[in-house]
Amino acid sequence: MYDKTEEEDYEAARYTLYTVLWNTTRILAPICPHITEEIYQTLFKGKAETIHGIEWPEIEGIPNDIDAKNQGFIIIDALTKIRGEKARTGVPLSAPLENIRIVAPNKDITILKENEEEVKQILHIKEVEYIEGQNLEIKI
Repeated sequence: MYDKTEEEDYEAARYTLYTVLWNTTRILAPICPHITEEIYQTLFKGKAETIHGIEWPEIEGIPNDIDAKNQGFIIIDALTKIRGEKARTGVPLSAPLENIRIVAPNKDITILKENEEEVKQILHIKEVEYIEGQNLEIKI
């Protein structure tokens, strides 16, 4: 997500940022007309003369993948617990860790393994060991 070496990840991040900014600008236009017009003229000009000539986003046009959301919640929960464990043990968030152990249900382990590189990059972890268990626990 943070470097351009993974072109697919980079494009996905750009698409997400564009979609969020475009839809937010359209939704806020009636409430904040001046700033949204400025954003529109700077970033999105071409679809109409003014942001106020553009239709509001349709709910069907906004991606809503429940499985992806649930997977995201699992990853966020793991990141939060790892950060909490680093803080509890007095390890700075930016300090690299040689390894951590994640105890979690098998389905959560599968999701975390699919996103392991991002977790390692965000929290500066070299190796992750997974152990099947009842609840999510982090051991540094």
